[in-house]
Amino acid sequence: RDVPWLKSRSADPTGPPRFFRVPPPPTATDTGMADGAKKCGCCTPRKWSVCLLSCGVFCAVMSPVSYVLIHSVISSQVDQQFALTPASKKLGDSGQFPDFQAETPGQPDNRLTKVYMWNITNPEAVMAGEKPNMSEVGPFIYGQGWERFNLTWSNDDKTLAYQERPYADLLPPCSANNSDPEACSVMTDDVKFTVPNIAFFGLYYGAGQVDLPAITAQENSPEGRELVEHFRKQAPEGKLKEFIGNFVQGILIDLLYTIPAMDANVTDFAAFQRSLFFKEVTPKDMAFGYNDTAMWNLYHCDTSVLQLDERLCQQIGHEPCATWLPKCEENILYRTLGVCKDIENIAKLMKYLSANCFFKTMTPPMFPGLGFFNLTMEQAQARTGVDRTNSLYTGKMPKDQEFQMTQVNGLKNVVLCGNSLNRTGLPCPGDANATQPYKYPNGSAVYGSQGNQFQHPLNGKETLNLWVDPASRTVQVVHNKVKRKVRGIELYRYVLEPSTLENTTTNPDADAYFQYGPKGFFNYSQAQHGAPIFLCQPHFYGVEDEDVVGNVVGVSPPTEDEHAFALDVEPITGAVMDGAGRVQVNLVPEPLAAGPLAKNHFNTDTYFAPLGTFQSKLYLPVLWIADGGTVSAATANKWKSTLGLALTVRTGLAIGMAVLGFVFLVGSGAVLILDRRRKHRQAEAPLCEDVKGSGLA
Repeated sequence: RDVPWLKSRSADPTGPPRFFRVPPPPTATDTGMADGAKKCGCCTPRKWSVCLLSCGVFCAVMSPVSYVLIHSVISSQVDQQFALTPASKKLGDSGQFPDFQAETPGQPDNRLTKVYMWNITNPEAVMAGEKPNMSEVGPFIYGQGWERFNLTWSNDDKTLAYQERPYADLLPPCSANNSDPEACSVMTDDVKFTVPNIAFFGLYYGAGQVDLPAITAQENSPEGRELVEHFRKQAPEGKLKEFIGNFVQGILIDLLYTIPAMDANVTDFAAFQRSLFFKEVTPKDMAFGYNDTAMWNLYHCDTSVLQLDERLCQQIGHEPCATWLPKCEENILYRTLGVCKDIENIAKLMKYLSANCFFKTMTPPMFPGLGFFNLTMEQAQARTGVDRTNSLYTGKMPKDQEFQMTQVNGLKNVVLCGNSLNRTGLPCPGDANATQPYKYPNGSAVYGSQGNQFQHPLNGKETLNLWVDPASRTVQVVHNKVKRKVRGIELYRYVLEPSTLENTTTNPDADAYFQYGPKGFFNYSQAQHGAPIFLCQPHFYGVEDEDVVGNVVGVSPPTEDEHAFALDVEPITGAVMDGAGRVQVNLVPEPLAAGPLAKNHFNTDTYFAPLGTFQSKLYLPVLWIADGGTVSAATANKWKSTLGLALTVRTGLAIGMAVLGFVFLVGSGAVLILDRRRKHRQAEAPLCEDVKGSGLA
C-alpha cells in the first residue's frame, strides 16, 4: 500500500493491468517534499525529528550547566568582595571593606540603635502594691559609627585582628527635607521619664556580693584581721561572707541614701522609698550614662560620707562614738537589741573601707547606661596596658566559620569589670577582680557574627551563630521559613533558636546561664553583681507565663515584625539587609531589708514590702532597643543592577534553555507523529478509490 505509483491510476483501458505496470519515478509531490526540499533530498521528516531531538537534549543539558557555571562566577566574585582579606581591601568601594573599616552615623546603610522608653505613670500606686501602668515612648534613634585601625592579618589571611573607636550620635531631627525614618529622629532625647532606679538596685545587690580581701585568707592588715574576727563571732557557721554581705547591704543604703534624706529633713517614709525605687531619666541618660551622686561618693570613698557610725552615735546618743559607745553597753535596751554591737561593727567596717577604698573596685564612678560612649581617636589609640584587640575569621575559613568573632577586647571568654564605664579589657581599673557573667567560663566564649555579615551562600537550613555583645554571649539563629522582599530583594528571616530562651525545666543546658525563671528571659543578674536584671524580646514576645505578662498594664501584644529578635539576610552574600536584634531590659524588684539607721529614723525593717504580693513575678520593663537597620534605596539599586542582574541572567538563561529544550523535544515528537499520520492517510486513500471503481461499493 505504500508504493507511491499506486496512487496514480492509468486512463488507458487497453493497457496492461496496473498491478503489472512499471512504476513511474516518484515526484516531489508524491513524496510530500516542498520545493525547497527538492534541493536537499536528505531532509526527511525522520531526520528533522532527530535534529530537533538533538537540540532539545542539548538545551536540557545546558540549562543546569549554564546555571552552575554562572553561579560559580557569581560566587567567585562575592567571595572576592566579601572576604575581608588584603585582596578584598584593594577592591575599594566595589567590595565590603570600606563599610567594615569605617562607618559614620546618619549615612545611608548606617547601623541604627532605636531606643524605646517605658514610662511608669503610677509610681505611688506601684509602691502600694498595685500593677504598674506602662507607657511606651519612642523611638529615639542613634546612629552607630566606628573607625577600625591597626588591621593585621595572619600569615594565611584566615584571621583579621583590629582595634576600633566606637561612637554614637542621635540622628538629626526630621524635617520637610529629611523625613526618611532611617536617616532622622522624630524625637529629641532630652525628655524625662520615670523608670526603676537601676543604679540603686545595682549598688544594693552589689554590696551583697562583697568579697572583702580579708575573707579570702588575705588578712594582710591589722584592720582586716580585726574586722573579720569581729564578724566571725556573730555570723552563723559557714555563713561569714553572706553575713557580711547582708550587713553591708543595709549600711550601704544608710550611707548613700538615708543620711542625705535626714540632712534634707525627710520624714515621710513613703516618699523616701519612692525616691529609692524610681528615677527620672532621659533617653540620653540611659544611652550614654549619667552622674549618680551615690555612685560617685562610693567610688571615691568620700570620707565625709563614710561616717555612718558617727551619725548613728549622734542620732541615738547625741554625742561622738568615742564617748557614747562605752555608755551604750550600760543601757539594757540597747544591749538587748544589739544596737551597741551594730555600731561597733559599722565603725570597724567604716575604718576598713576608708583605708582600702574597697568599693572603688566594684562600682563605676557613674551609671553607665547602655554603654554608648564616644572616644576620640587619641583615646582609642592610647597605650594603657589594656588589650583592646578584636579578631575575627575572614572568608578564607570554611563557610561555617567565616566572619565569626574569635576575640573581643583581647578576651576569648568575656569577663566584665564592674568598676569600668566601658568594656576595656583586662586588667580591670584599680586591679579589681573581673566578674564571670555566667556559671561557666565557656558561657561567655566569643564566637559568632557581629550581626552585619554571615557566611554565604545560605540555603536556609543552617544554624547561625551570633555574638550578642550586650548579653556577653553567643546565641543561635535559624531560618523560620519566612522570605521577605525588602526594596525588591528577597531575604531570609533568621530568628532566635527556640531553646535559647528556654529555662532549665525544658532545656537542662540553660543551667549554664542561670535561666531558672519563666521561659523567654535571659538572666543577666550575675553580670550585674546580683542586680535582678533580665533580658527578653520587646513586649514580652516569646514569654508564656501569663502572670508575668499580666502584672504590667499598658504593654500591647507583640508582633514578630516589630518585636521579635529577627535578622533578614540576603542569602547569596550573607549580608544582613533588614531586621534588628531586639532586646528589652527588665528589673525584677523585691522587698529589701532596711539598714540600722533607716530602722531607727523611719521605724521600718523593710523597703518595698507591698511588692511581695507579686511573688517575684513583677518584671518591670525599663526600655527596649532595636539594633539593626534597613538597606538604603541606593545600595538596593546597586545590588539589583549588579549581583541581582547576574542572578536574573543566571536563572533566566537556565529557565530559557529548559523551555527551549522542551519545545525542541515536543517538536521532535510532533514531526514523527505528523509524518506517521500523513503516511497512514496516503496509504488508505488509493484503496478506497479502487473499491469505488470496481462497482463493489
